[in-house]
Amino acid sequence: MADWIADGESVLSFRNKLINFNNQFRITETDVIITAGAVTSIPVTDFGDGVLKSGDVVYLEDNTTYQLHALTLISDYTSGDDAMAVSSVTFATDIPVNSAIYFSIKSLLQLIRPLP
Repeated sequence: MADWIADGESVLSFRNKLINFNNQFRITETDVIITAGAVTSIPVTDFGDGVLKSGDVVYLEDNTTYQLHALTLISDYTSGDDAMAVSSVTFATDIPVNSAIYFSIKSLLQLIRPLP
């Protein structure tokens, strides 16, 4: 059984399958607690190469509830940055430290096979 999010990417129900699947695309994690409410910046642990560009979609996984939040970058991520600038998103609850951030499979496929 799978749950579905807005752009059609599935979230597997079983935690072990989620870990095995998502770790293939894991980028980094949050390095502080993100307080509930509207945010436009996600503090992260630096992951080196600035491979993320404005418009890319990443997913933030709350490591307590395992809920995924789709985030759209509004500027390029550059090596050394300590945060990702994202379109405004509102979190109903605090996001714990060390919550994982994953690269969107849809974005990855668009890089491999650009749309006409």
